[in-house]
Amino acid sequence: MYLLDTTHCLGIFFEDPNVKKRFDENRDAGIYTNVIVRSELLYGAYKSEQVLTNLQMIESFPSELKVFDIDRNTAIGFSVKN
Repeated sequence: MYLLDTTHCLGIFFEDPNVKKRFDENRDAGIYTNVIVRSELLYGAYKSEQVLTNLQMIESFPSELKVFDIDRNTAIGFSVKN
């Protein structure tokens, strides 16, 4: 299981070869992010000069990426699984 932060997501969006390689190698392990990262990506998109393009990039993020809602149980559950 891998939990991506905002920097990892941007690396995937902008095809950083190291990040993309690790993402591709670990797709089967379960790749996750959380609503805070999603919020940061959306914030950046709305503040950019290419709002629509960046929003489309976020929405087209690989479908196997799961987004955790964050609450106390999520924090406990994630730390117990890893």
